[in-house]
Amino acid sequence: MTARLEIRELVVRRGGRRIIDGVSLAIAASELGAVVGPNGCGKSTLLRALTGEDTPASGEVFRADGLRIAYFEQNRAALDPRRSLAETVCPDGDHVVFRGSSQHRNGYLERFLFRAEQMVQPVSSLSGGEQSRLLIACLMLQPANLLVLDEPTNDLDLQTLTVLEEALASFEGAVLLVTHDRYFLDQVTSQILAFHTKPGEEGRVTSLVGLAQWEEWHKTQLVPRGKKSAQERAAETPTAGKRKKLSFKEQRDWDTLEARILEAENKLAALDAEAALPEVGADAQRSIALHTAIVAARSEVDALYARWAEIEALLAE
Repeated sequence: MTARLEIRELVVRRGGRRIIDGVSLAIAASELGAVVGPNGCGKSTLLRALTGEDTPASGEVFRADGLRIAYFEQNRAALDPRRSLAETVCPDGDHVVFRGSSQHRNGYLERFLFRAEQMVQPVSSLSGGEQSRLLIACLMLQPANLLVLDEPTNDLDLQTLTVLEEALASFEGAVLLVTHDRYFLDQVTSQILAFHTKPGEEGRVTSLVGLAQWEEWHKTQLVPRGKKSAQERAAETPTAGKRKKLSFKEQRDWDTLEARILEAENKLAALDAEAALPEVGADAQRSIALHTAIVAARSEVDALYARWAEIEALLAE
């Protein structure tokens, strides 16, 4: 299938450092791709380069003729709190054009779980989750064949997550999103674009298919190599005799990182296992609480691995 968007040997620099380092990839016409990696690795930078908001230092970006990109950020401040829901999705008239056909704006909003009495209420009366749903409704009306979403699943309630999943699955075009949500990686996406985290490989991206393949690859990137302790491995490096002296805080982190990573990963695994239980799926409140806990646990794991890479880089100087 012809790609709607393709990059070749893309390089993006920030302050002399390569944030994106020679990345080549293609997003096909009906692809739903997810960009994953720890905070600060360059995910948003990659999106901006793909959409033309950032100018790369080198490499090429090819966009198909007629490519129209809609960019979604959970910026609820973009909503006018004084406008009604109906006016927000359709400020002129009372019909919207959705997938080439005209329909009444109230009927369209019902697709996003809004009740009839809410149509005339101001946006300010909505909960945070409902405002996110309204943003998704507005997004799906944009005349685009590529949706780009930066962390769309953060802080969404279960109802809104379901609405987002259904909207993306029915979208007749390509989707590229940044997410840490394992459910989305497993159930929704068809391609995973994973940032490398090994020292010396930062800025590179590998394309993977499916959560299982990503998890196997992820182990080779992030799990400390071998069975020896971090300190034993550091002592065996050629530069160990001249390595940079760590500060007290850095040394304390280095001494405890492996144990903290293991504890954090065990906690995340336990939460994932609990979320997979059938009785949890039938309990909306418990599902929402677990989703929030899983996002927080995953962020903790990412932060610990990022700290590992940071101190390992210091030792290699």
